[in-house]
Amino acid sequence: MVLVAAAAMAGSRLAPAPSLESVATGTPATSAPLIAAPSAGPPVASPSLTSASAAPPPPTLVPPPPSLEPTAFPPVTLHVPILAYHVVAPLDVAASDLSKLLTVLPERFEDHLHALRREGWQTVTAGVLADALEHGRLLPPRTFVITLDDGHDDGWTYALPIIQRYGFVATFYIVTGLVGLPTYLTWAQLRALQALGMEIGNHTIDHLALPSQPAAEVLRQVAGAQAIFEGHLELAPTTFSYPYGLYDATTVQAVLATGLLGAMTSSGGLEQTWAARFALPRINVRNAWTGAQLIRSVNRFR
Repeated sequence: MVLVAAAAMAGSRLAPAPSLESVATGTPATSAPLIAAPSAGPPVASPSLTSASAAPPPPTLVPPPPSLEPTAFPPVTLHVPILAYHVVAPLDVAASDLSKLLTVLPERFEDHLHALRREGWQTVTAGVLADALEHGRLLPPRTFVITLDDGHDDGWTYALPIIQRYGFVATFYIVTGLVGLPTYLTWAQLRALQALGMEIGNHTIDHLALPSQPAAEVLRQVAGAQAIFEGHLELAPTTFSYPYGLYDATTVQAVLATGLLGAMTSSGGLEQTWAARFALPRINVRNAWTGAQLIRSVNRFR
């Protein structure tokens, strides 16, 4: 299971690729699944699909990146809390200390969303946020974004019913090479999420630490995932999440060249602007936080 330790522990860094030995301190790991997700979940009727998609060959041409500045609309600065979750499941399905570190219990997740709804907060997807930045449009007060990284199937079994209960929407960042594997979402579930108003975002093909990869492989991971999404969902994602929260100039160029509108880091922050849309900060939510504690955090964005 690919879990983003950087998101929980260290934050995004414009830095060389981390060593693979110290996952718990914020460096990447690409090991076998760490969470044994429950087998039961809402059924989805869909044609049979293969469990994983082969990546297309890397594109041979890289178009020049567009300007980082808006060209037709006045710039705006938004203060929208972007909440980052990874696993929403009971602890007894977490197979390691790392997965437990990144797990938020379903009852705690519900406490978070109940508190936000009670205080008058409402959701938009990450794509709507990026579109607002592009077009210089303010969003209503008390607007926030829910993101769930990596595409674990607990997002369907546990997180989705709670999200729907409060009338919210969320953005699911999916690793295409893991779709359909044990403990991960299937293409049928992703299409169902999309039909329910959830956003499907790009989280690469293989969840590699992109700053450690050659430029051609970085482009393949980003643009190749876009092609896979479009083939299965008939709609290419508009936003991206950096694996492990790690990125550098080459990574940003690949995201730009692919036509994505924004990219999520794992660093904290209070503002989003069009110029900085490829380094969007998030709040890495902890299971230890009560709903009241989360409200105190997001109220800083009002």
